[in-house]
Amino acid sequence: MSSIEFRYPGAAIRALALAAISVATITGSALAADLPVAAPLPAAPAYVPPAPYFTWTGCYVGGNVGFGWQNNRAFDPLLGDAGSDTASGVVGGGQIGCDWQTGPWVFGVQGMFDGTDLNSSHNNPLAPTGTEVMSTNTRWFSTQTGRIGLAFAPQAMVYAKGGIAEASFRYTDNDPTVSPFAGYVSPYAGSASATRVGWTVGAGFEYSFAPNWSAFAEYNYMGFESNATTFNYVGLGSYNYNLTHDLQTVLVGVNFRFSPGSPPVTARY
Repeated sequence: MSSIEFRYPGAAIRALALAAISVATITGSALAADLPVAAPLPAAPAYVPPAPYFTWTGCYVGGNVGFGWQNNRAFDPLLGDAGSDTASGVVGGGQIGCDWQTGPWVFGVQGMFDGTDLNSSHNNPLAPTGTEVMSTNTRWFSTQTGRIGLAFAPQAMVYAKGGIAEASFRYTDNDPTVSPFAGYVSPYAGSASATRVGWTVGAGFEYSFAPNWSAFAEYNYMGFESNATTFNYVGLGSYNYNLTHDLQTVLVGVNFRFSPGSPPVTARY
């Protein structure tokens, strides 16, 4: 019986292995060519910081100018009503303050100082000569107030204010006529000065028209209740009058704000 003799079995095995590897390589390449190519992953969007929002929180300094009018009344404690008058004129000065906003509400404190040139005079109806003239000059006023505002738009608010007022007054009381009346000594000239403390209330509107800048318009009322004021008369000694004043102003102005807004708080990763 005849048989087939494998004289080189190792060589046959190596040949089969090489053939299998070739077939697998060719098959894999063909399959890979048939697979779809994956699209590249989209790029992550660039980080855009949130837009800053406006807030009234912060401090400011500014200037103002406007118009003022003042009613003056004098009362002689022995004889009665000594007459009244009204002064009016330009006022102007500056202010400094700080605000804090929570929601639509704005709370603040403010100090204001304005110079004035309010002058007025009247004849004292109690003088028998009819020529006695009492005059008042208001040199300056200042206020220290608290404010509460309502921001009805991001950069606009209405507000009310109230607190303490001070003002500096100079007075004169002169009668140039030689009196023919017994007991009434004239001519004479007297003067007095006083810094008075009173109260104030007001209201206004403020709008931020540019970064760091705002403009406002407001009305203020200042009351200085009856107060005994001593007049000194040349060669005649002194005499007291009770004097009352109320001062009203309408002002416009601008403020430079050191903190015009800040970005919202965001998480960082």
